[in-house]
Amino acid sequence: MLKTISAGYLPGHRISHHHPELGDMRHPQCLELLDTEDKLRAYLRDHADELRKVRAVLLLCELPLTDAS
Repeated sequence: MLKTISAGYLPGHRISHHHPELGDMRHPQCLELLDTEDKLRAYLRDHADELRKVRAVLLLCELPLTDAS
């Protein structure tokens, strides 16, 4: 899921504001990927060359499966 960021900045850069007709590679973007931690880490590892300038933040939201009884 790609989330539009209306305003933000990257380290060492000035603040930028989103404009639908003007794209700027320095404007922050947020792409949310949902899967297990193992699969997400494998994705990051497999695509490390393309993601070398990407800051990835992993939020662990998995709950352990338990028996309801």
